[in-house]
Amino acid sequence: MNIIVNGGTRGIGKEVVLILAGNTENLILATGRNIEALSMLTKTSQYGNIISQKLDMSSFDNYESDLIEVLRNQLKSVDILINMAGLLIKKDFGDLTSGEALKMVQTNFLGPAELIRVLKPYMHKGSHIVNIEMV
Repeated sequence: MNIIVNGGTRGIGKEVVLILAGNTENLILATGRNIEALSMLTKTSQYGNIISQKLDMSSFDNYESDLIEVLRNQLKSVDILINMAGLLIKKDFGDLTSGEALKMVQTNFLGPAELIRVLKPYMHKGSHIVNIEMV
């Protein structure tokens, strides 16, 4: 299966990537903001079935063309998308700036929605989308 784990560099997202990579029939594309963490994750793949792509949901437009290139050249299709990327700015609601609120909305809703839009042509009947809020 071709699986994308969006937000796969830390915590539960990273563990999901590693568990899925235990099946040699899976090819996992892990995304995240931290390029070093993505590189380390790719290197930990026992079967060489983890690839990675830097992707920041708060500025998805900046990464869309690079992601499409990876899809066309390496995955070809997507069986499962797991959206786990999230951002929480820990402040009292009244202390949040409009910029901080916008960044959370972009990361937690608008970015994943755009990702689904971009991936839709690569998903076939029977593909799955799982959205998990991890903040």
